[in-house]
Order: sequence, then structure tokens, then C-alpha cells
Amino acid sequence: MTETVVASETYRERARRRTRELEKARRARHAAVLRVLQTGVFVGAADVAREAGVSVRTVYRDVEDLRARGYVIRGEAGVGYEFRGKEE
Repeated sequence: MTETVVASETYRERARRRTRELEKARRARHAAVLRVLQTGVFVGAADVAREAGVSVRTVYRDVEDLRARGYVIRGEAGVGYEFRGKEE
């Protein structure tokens, strides 16, 4: 991500813009993780990481975050994951 700093921008405005950029990147990462997990078979975190372009640790964090948001993801670290849908 490239950050464009405007001279008249306040610290708060920069912080808000950075927060929006990070949230956008996280949503894109979550979408990539879900795409990989939608194959219907268990997929290892290393495979998810390679396909999504992130680290294995990021996959672990993202899976937990997606679960907290209501996505049903079976599996665990070291075994693999499988996307089962979204809770109603």
C-alpha cells in the first residue's frame, strides 16, 4: 500500500484514512481465504497462505476472525480447514 500524505491533513485524518485502508486490506484478505476454503475439502493453512499471499500465522488469525463474524469453518491449526457456510 502506498500512503499519500497531504500537507493540510491532520494526524486524526491520517489515522482515519490508514484505518480505512487497513480494513479494506483485511476484507480482501478474508475474501481470499474464503475462496481457498470453499473447495469442499480440508485445506492446510500453508496452502491457504500460499494461495492468499499471506503468512500461515495470518491465516490462523483470519480464520478466528471469520469464525467470530459467523462463518462456519471446520478444522484447526495443524490439521486444516474447511468452509461450511455462514451462520444464520
